[in-house]
Amino acid sequence: MTSMKILCGLACAAALTACNDNQSAEAATPTAQTAQAAQAAQAAHEHTAAGTCGECDTTTALSDPQSTTRQSPDGKTITHVGRAFTTAQRVTVADLLAQPDRFAGKVVSVAGNVSAMCKHKRAWFALVGDDSGNHVRIFTAPVFLVPHGSIGKSAIAEGRVEVIEVPVERARHMAAEHKLGDPAAITAPQKSVVLRALGADFS
Repeated sequence: MTSMKILCGLACAAALTACNDNQSAEAATPTAQTAQAAQAAQAAHEHTAAGTCGECDTTTALSDPQSTTRQSPDGKTITHVGRAFTTAQRVTVADLLAQPDRFAGKVVSVAGNVSAMCKHKRAWFALVGDDSGNHVRIFTAPVFLVPHGSIGKSAIAEGRVEVIEVPVERARHMAAEHKLGDPAAITAPQKSVVLRALGADFS
């Protein structure tokens, strides 16, 4: 009886080891289905992160998705997306960052170069006004989407200024993925000045 117990115990241990080995192999070489599930989870995480910090709304239909093109006097092609510009006050990126409370809630116009954009959903782009690298993010959804290939172009955006709080995890992701800051330096939620765009020119 004792011998049978020993043999049974050895068999169970061998079966458990084999099971663990199989699980390790599966973890090391995920199937296509597992990879797809991981991508879906990442997309859901990014969408949730955006929603929790009051960022861009990608869940509703675009209100002004149309775009038009025209030629500037110097021959550049200008693409306008969203609503037509108004006579909103022109401010600089530096002014927005230096005095966010002064402009919060107001519709303004800001110009600069596009240094980054949301390539997944095209729901925002980052605008820099000088060589400092300081930027303002421009949220375009749910009004319109950022045109493909806008990084490196000049842009003018008109919209409403807001100051939002970005959670640490989301801020680090933005810094690492889009080179918008130093991820290691982010240790607390970030106050961020953003523009809820109504319309924009890209050239």
